Amino acid sequence: MIPIPAHRPTARQLHAGLYLLILLTIAGPDLIAQTSNQVPNAEFRGNTGFAVGNVSGSIPSGWRGFAVGSAVLDLSSTDVAAGALFIGSPPVRAVRLENFDFGAPGDDSGFDHTGEDFSLFGDRSYLGSVYLRSANADNSPQMVNVALPIFDQDGNFTGDQPGSFVATANNNWTRFSGPEFAGTDGFSNLLAFRLIDDGGDNALFIALPQVAGPVLANRLPNPGFEGTDGFVQGTVTGTVPDDWRAFAISGASLDIDTLPLTTNAVFPGSPTGIAVDVTVVLGAGNAGFDHEPTQVALTPAGYRFRPQLYMRSANSDSSEQLVIINTPVFDGNGFTGRSPGAFAATLDNQWRLYIGPTFSELPGTTTNLAVAVSDDVGEDSIQIAFPTMLGVDVILADGFE
Repeated sequence: MIPIPAHRPTARQLHAGLYLLILLTIAGPDLIAQTSNQVPNAEFRGNTGFAVGNVSGSIPSGWRGFAVGSAVLDLSSTDVAAGALFIGSPPVRAVRLENFDFGAPGDDSGFDHTGEDFSLFGDRSYLGSVYLRSANADNSPQMVNVALPIFDQDGNFTGDQPGSFVATANNNWTRFSGPEFAGTDGFSNLLAFRLIDDGGDNALFIALPQVAGPVLANRLPNPGFEGTDGFVQGTVTGTVPDDWRAFAISGASLDIDTLPLTTNAVFPGSPTGIAVDVTVVLGAGNAGFDHEPTQVALTPAGYRFRPQLYMRSANSDSSEQLVIINTPVFDGNGFTGRSPGAFAATLDNQWRLYIGPTFSELPGTTTNLAVAVSDDVGEDSIQIAFPTMLGVDVILADGFE
């Protein structure tokens, strides 16, 4: 059985490892209906993932490369055209994983989304799959261990990996899948890739990783930013989308606007849509953009939620912009002081996917996705598109399925 690293990151460590799954169901033609992909950022968008140990290269948002001990790993990404994986497959990115050194016995290296694990339900079945292609220079086959480790309510590895499998990739894109397995209420799961030292380059391409499970949904109100009937508090000018709020109080002022997005504007294959432009005019006091009046119920209790959105700096000089994303949790007595999905990001002028840590909360609590533009040097302006608070479909959550 392949060991799982003990160093699972905290929310603070995950501030650098963030990322949006726009297509809630990314499936090959033979997966069962009424399922969603539980794997975060299966299209490998963005580059704000993080590294542990001797890892070089670029890591997709929400993912992690690790090489502990004397192991050495390199990660990079490449575009995969529409239809390249299977008939009708979307344009995505593939990750190239190469082990330069597997290290000494007991060392560990690989690629996973630890910290972005997903909830399991006892009455549900799950099935892992992925498209693989050898990246060896001589096109020789490459073996890989695809692990699906199970963690308990406290985040500890249980020792079980019932959906895991070993695959041997050749020089053509091929879909591999493991055994179907049942969930356990309150437990969680993730997908991890570890190359097997079978000689040669030990390099592999990975695309569209998937764990088919319960239907997921975007729990945010009006994630498309439609309408102009939002809420305003304080010194705010501009247009606020329905169900959202712009606020600037205690000496702050803020300008907000919406702008159309054309096809492919945010990422290859992205749909038309609407982006929100948020500019802090005066940074004194408190200013931001959220949906506090229309909060999200964190049900069922203990289920993991994942905040994610596309953002970029809108400063006219293309300078970077610091933003803080919060997920304040409320109960019957008001704000609890907790914001478990919070993260910070420094934006450049390119659309990138940012993902906060997954989190679960107590019964009866609610949250909202809040964006604060930091008052740093120069302009303070950003654009936001396709925000998501990804969770189990509300019909399943409320027990009416």
